[in-house]
Amino acid sequence: MKKYITINSFILTVISFLFAEIILFPNILYEAIPYQSYKLINNKEILPFEKVWYDVWKNIDNLTIREQIAITTYIVNYINPDFTPAYIVRGDAYFTNKDYINALQDYTTAIEQQPNNAETYYKRGLTYNYLKDFYPTAINDFKQATDLNNNIADFWAEYSYALKFSHYGADEMLAKAIAINPQYKNFNYNELEQQRTTIVYSSALEKALFYSYIENYLLANKYFDIANRLNYLPKQASSEYKYIIHMMKSAILSGHFESAFYTGKHFLSFENLNDDKLAELYMWEAFACAGIHKKDLFVQYKNLALNLSPKNPQVYWILGNIYWKIYDDTSNAIDNYQKALNLMPKENPDYFILSMELAQIYKNLGDITKAYAIAYNMIISQKELPNIENINPLDTPIYLTYAKAYDILGNTQLAKIYYQIAFNLNPDIDIPEKYYPNKVEKLQYLPSIIININDTTVIELKTNIFN
Repeated sequence: MKKYITINSFILTVISFLFAEIILFPNILYEAIPYQSYKLINNKEILPFEKVWYDVWKNIDNLTIREQIAITTYIVNYINPDFTPAYIVRGDAYFTNKDYINALQDYTTAIEQQPNNAETYYKRGLTYNYLKDFYPTAINDFKQATDLNNNIADFWAEYSYALKFSHYGADEMLAKAIAINPQYKNFNYNELEQQRTTIVYSSALEKALFYSYIENYLLANKYFDIANRLNYLPKQASSEYKYIIHMMKSAILSGHFESAFYTGKHFLSFENLNDDKLAELYMWEAFACAGIHKKDLFVQYKNLALNLSPKNPQVYWILGNIYWKIYDDTSNAIDNYQKALNLMPKENPDYFILSMELAQIYKNLGDITKAYAIAYNMIISQKELPNIENINPLDTPIYLTYAKAYDILGNTQLAKIYYQIAFNLNPDIDIPEKYYPNKVEKLQYLPSIIININDTTVIELKTNIFN
């Protein structure tokens, strides 16, 4: 299936490096419902992970980042949510992968469970230092770390770094670091600041774009905020249309309408956009205005977009979203979705994504016949299904589209598989309640994966969705 998103080779290379290593998926190409029974691989029995997890844990430091994240996630989700070392190991893995938001969450959980662990306070403070979130967050963490253990030079040096850029007392803290380790006499705040800013900005922007592509708009918006905080994004985005649109889209679809509104006002001052791109930007600004109840401005930007590019399917798609998600006007939503579909080439994967959004509206209205017809036509029009053996994370919206289609058609087995794949890539997607493991807890399942531990034990991490 053709990829529906084209990005430049640099972004693709970075995304592949950053994300391919942390996501593992099963080979379910030849299985209707995978992992319902034990199997043998190379004459080795696959054991339930619950029986061998502690033996695996003893070798956790020897595993790759992707294995560490997968194993620790399984442990805290299914075996022992109070196993503090798992949060610390996963936080370290996220930090190494420059996924600072997730690292902060894991270090915070570990601190809540073990409030007297000096090293964890240090690690969380260090993460805040990278993000330039010095006071009171980082400073308080380093105070806690040094109160618990005052014999580690790194603690005092990073404490000094946090204070240097936001408070007083940096020289005193650095003197304590030097007393423990004389090498800190060469500690250069400005050089370190420049290095970290470059690292964090680059990784934040790459992650923001990636999460936006896979429709995890909450995380995308958080990483765009980090990039903005470093004051680099406007310079970069002035000539990169994709940054502008994805930043606005992520803010809007994560509920941050006011932030999107001011972002749009800033970028609308640039004059290097063609009519189609400018029209889309106008319509996203209209979306932001609708979200903050500026009805007159919504009408103004909407008309600007439609007059500037009356045959742009993306403009009508966005407008349909506004009527559906803001004004709860299903009639106008359906009308604009249909206009977008009429203008969009049927071979474009966006055509199928939009079709299923339209089918979902009909389903919500109780018109199952129309919803079923759209889903059926979408499925039979495809000569090949999305690849579920070599999964491309950027195809997350496609997998979710197929999950919704099979759900409407009543094929719950295939719907489960595609929901699983989509959810593994984006835990923020909405899943029908019937696919929850129970009525109380939302579905939280992990990719079923096979890991070789030192080439001696083959282990299957099972998901409870097929139990």
